[in-house]
Amino acid sequence: MCSPPPPIAPAPLTTGSTVTATSDRDTSGTPYDFDKEGIGAAIHEKMPEIRECADAWLRQNPKLEGRMLVAFDITPDDAGTGEVTRIELVDGGVGQPFMEGCILNAFQDIRFVEPPGGGKVRVRYPIRVEGGQGGASMP
Repeated sequence: MCSPPPPIAPAPLTTGSTVTATSDRDTSGTPYDFDKEGIGAAIHEKMPEIRECADAWLRQNPKLEGRMLVAFDITPDDAGTGEVTRIELVDGGVGQPFMEGCILNAFQDIRFVEPPGGGKVRVRYPIRVEGGQGGASMP
C-alpha cells in the first residue's frame, strides 16, 4: 500500500485554522487592482499552485473530493498597498489537513496596488477538489 505524500504544509490545519502571513513573504509577484476582478485574477493566478497541492494527494487517493471555503483578509500594509494577512479554512474541507494547509499557503503572497478603504476587507472564496481529472478548481 502506498503511503501519502510527505507533508506539504508547515502544520496540519483544520476547519477554523488560520495561516498568518509574515513580513518575510515574497512580495515580488504582480500586484492586482483592489476590486472584484482584481481579486478574481489574483486567485486565478494561484490556481496552478493550488492544483499542485491537490494533485499530490489525488495521485494517492483519486476518489478524494470536497469543497473548501477559504477566507482571507486584505489589509493595508506599510507601503500603502493591500496585502493578504490572514487566511482560513472556514467551511468544509476534504479531510487531508496537509493538502488543505498547502492550499491555504498559496494565498499568502497575493498583494494589491491599493489598500482597501476602511482598513480591512474579508474575502470568502470556494475551492473544489475533485478526483479523476478534476483536480482543484474555482467555482
